[in-house]
Amino acid sequence: MQDYDTGETLLKGNEIIRAITYFDRSLHWYAPVNPYLERAATRLWEIGEQAEKAGDKRLALIAYESIRTGFTVPPIS
Repeated sequence: MQDYDTGETLLKGNEIIRAITYFDRSLHWYAPVNPYLERAATRLWEIGEQAEKAGDKRLALIAYESIRTGFTVPPIS
């Protein structure tokens, strides 16, 4: 919850890269009923879409990659 809230605060302050970092952190705190997973993924998706519309492909890729890696399960050794 704290990482998600920090991401929201940074996003409102237009600190996009730092916001992505905190939303990404929020994605990695997996718990079966954690509502912040979906919220963080939604925010990252919105950041990616806005960046695409603005022509900032690099920022869009960073946001989308955060979602992908947040939901990727590491291999079992």
